[in-house]
Amino acid sequence: MRFSVKSLRFSLALTVLAGFAATVSADDWPTFRGANRTAISAESGLLDHWAQDGPRLLWTAQGAGRGYASPAVSAGRIYTLGDGPSTAGGDKDEYLTCFNADNGQPIWKSKTGPAWNEGKTSWQGSRATPSIDGDLLYVITPHGQLICAKTSDGSIAWQKDLKQDFGGKKKDSWG
Repeated sequence: MRFSVKSLRFSLALTVLAGFAATVSADDWPTFRGANRTAISAESGLLDHWAQDGPRLLWTAQGAGRGYASPAVSAGRIYTLGDGPSTAGGDKDEYLTCFNADNGQPIWKSKTGPAWNEGKTSWQGSRATPSIDGDLLYVITPHGQLICAKTSDGSIAWQKDLKQDFGGKKKDSWG
């Protein structure tokens, strides 16, 4: 998308606000590439080598949906964005989903709007990793909706349409 000066100021304001985010614990990964966006974990005491059979599987989860979003982890919860209620083929809508980090059980699911179903099938799906800041999370949908939701229940606190509200223009078909 191409943005106007007004939208650029809004983006800059969000970036500055993100810089003032609450301190996170070592096991939090509250946004794409981690707390410092370096893709480097602050965890210590990690294994140098995996056991021959690999690590023990603790749990699996169902219902994250289809797409390219990474998980964001904060305060014992895992958040992601995906199309449809299942991983098989998605559906016409996209959802934020929250899971319990201890056991993989879903906590809530919140509809964000239509799924991205343009282009090749393998290119379809959600695009953005949620960013967590305390009791709120932020995500941008492939259709240009900037959404702020409550981490407690997924209810939408506010949202902005980057195209309509700020004159953004879609550059290509990637969503």
